Amino acid sequence: MCGICGIVNSDGQPVSAEVLSRMSAALVHRGPDDSGSYLSPEGNAGLGFRRLSIIDLTTGHQPLSNEDRAVWIVFNGEIYDFQATKKELLAAGHRFSTRTDTEVIVHLYEEFGTRCVEHLRGMFAFAIWDEKRKCLFAARDRVGKKPFFYTVRDGKLAFASELKSLLRLIPAPEIDPAALSQYLAFGYIPAPRTIYRNICKLPPAHWLRFSSSGLELQRYWNLSFAPEPAPSEEKLTGQVEELLREAVRLRLISDVPLGALLSGGVDSSIVVALMAQEGGRPPKTFSVGFEESEYSELDYARKVAKHLGTEHHEQIVRPDVVELLNELVLHYDEPFADSSMIPTYLVCKHAREHITVALSGDGGDEVFGGYPRYLYETWIDRYLRVPGSRGLAQALSAFWPDTWRGYRQLGKMKYADGARYAEQMSFFDSHWRRALHGDSGLENDGAQAYVREHFLLREERANWESLSQLQYLDTVVGYLPGDILTKVDMASMRVSLEVRSPLLDHRLVEFMARVPAHYKIRGRCTKYLLKKIGEKLVPPEVLHRPKRGFAIPLEHWFRKEVNGYLREMLLGAESRVAALFRRQTIELLIHDHMVRGIDNSPMLFSLLCLEIWLRKALHRSADELLAAKEMGSM
Repeated sequence: MCGICGIVNSDGQPVSAEVLSRMSAALVHRGPDDSGSYLSPEGNAGLGFRRLSIIDLTTGHQPLSNEDRAVWIVFNGEIYDFQATKKELLAAGHRFSTRTDTEVIVHLYEEFGTRCVEHLRGMFAFAIWDEKRKCLFAARDRVGKKPFFYTVRDGKLAFASELKSLLRLIPAPEIDPAALSQYLAFGYIPAPRTIYRNICKLPPAHWLRFSSSGLELQRYWNLSFAPEPAPSEEKLTGQVEELLREAVRLRLISDVPLGALLSGGVDSSIVVALMAQEGGRPPKTFSVGFEESEYSELDYARKVAKHLGTEHHEQIVRPDVVELLNELVLHYDEPFADSSMIPTYLVCKHAREHITVALSGDGGDEVFGGYPRYLYETWIDRYLRVPGSRGLAQALSAFWPDTWRGYRQLGKMKYADGARYAEQMSFFDSHWRRALHGDSGLENDGAQAYVREHFLLREERANWESLSQLQYLDTVVGYLPGDILTKVDMASMRVSLEVRSPLLDHRLVEFMARVPAHYKIRGRCTKYLLKKIGEKLVPPEVLHRPKRGFAIPLEHWFRKEVNGYLREMLLGAESRVAALFRRQTIELLIHDHMVRGIDNSPMLFSLLCLEIWLRKALHRSADELLAAKEMGSM
């Protein structure tokens, strides 16, 4: 796992080695073991690299080239089947000088050009400078496990693994109001936008090419949930189990200590069970919990560890929330409001004391149908097919007390199909966004435009089952790459830990996409097929308990330990969000949370993260946004 960066000047101007070095230095946490750089013979292209050594510890230095030094690469990630691919390339006449997976990509590019990405099985973000064609080719893996940011200005393309590296080039970028709108809606900023104007995320499953002819982007992979007839349940279960075993087995290859993050949930428990069987020895496992017992899953993690005989390490934490939050908000480079970034960071930090590579259960909910909201949405979809049901729901929402369970869900039933799911996925739904913006002039269609483009039903998805629609939106469109994988990558790389996700192996993902919905949700049972496989692997009480998620006691903390800090940040004299948005709305959110017992912690947390970011991040536009608000020009 590594950090990569680079600059290409299409006008032939030389790249500054000093600037390239500063960009690379900003990524040292992603790769503390080694560094490297490359400047093209004409000086108009430069690549920078920071290395976390995982495979081929002695000859894995980057940037790395082909035989005639005409193709150079910097690569972040792992290609899990590279050894088999290498044999094929050797048979085709290619020569290798290292034992790394990186060199496989170089020769695949020589052999297949832009189609080289179709031959990669793993997680990756890489950039290749092609000296003969005078172009940069870059790509990101299918589901977005590894990040890639870029900007094009005045004939120059710059790229990096993290925004902080690009900010060494652009010391005071402008905030993008449309991205801010998307952040308020979703708690993260979906690709291709970032919080900054003119700095983009390369979307998952895309490649880009940059030369004097300009910039070209193209999607190379998509996920189809078009249903296919399934064999018997027994045969289907066997097929999926073999794909799972292969995915885990491939991810056990490492030249450094390896273990697993064990939450005690279904997904991570099954991954650890397969590790124990496929690896031939008990794996090291790592868990964290909180003092508040209702937010701790350590008991379940212990049961799994004991059942499988793992070398288990656990830690009960009482973090300094304010200090840790300030650290993480800045590390994530742009506003990010998934509060589970805190326990994710803590368990990665704990694991890094013992290992360098960890397997995780990320992706199980998206691939196998595990979210409670999937169950809820499929029920609602059936309910709304009854004539008059939508009107009844709207009528009920008019007098249903807002402190009662289900109040917000009733209000969202007026929306159809994907738009309703977008409201369900929102931190601030459309009602609260309007209340927050008021007459400030800052309201824009950033979030609404994103919903129209991605969440509304498309013709090619018209014959998919309703669950498949939701899985596609989460896996391909936004939540998985924008939230879950961003959270894990940034938290783990903060402490130089590589995290691998076998449940997101693209062959497994593709196979499960074609499996009918009743093998994913059956009755009230989510992840039906995965739990069938798990019955012979992990204790039954782990499989059939209510889903909790990797949560923190945020609701409790806001009412007690960090109450004063929250109020001062969001309503104090220095508050940026109170100046940008309607103060009365923020006051109402805090009052309802503290006094009326309504859990507004997700919205309050998103505002708090935004406030911290606006105060401390490198940008010039918070004041400009305030000025635009006063002039009514936004």
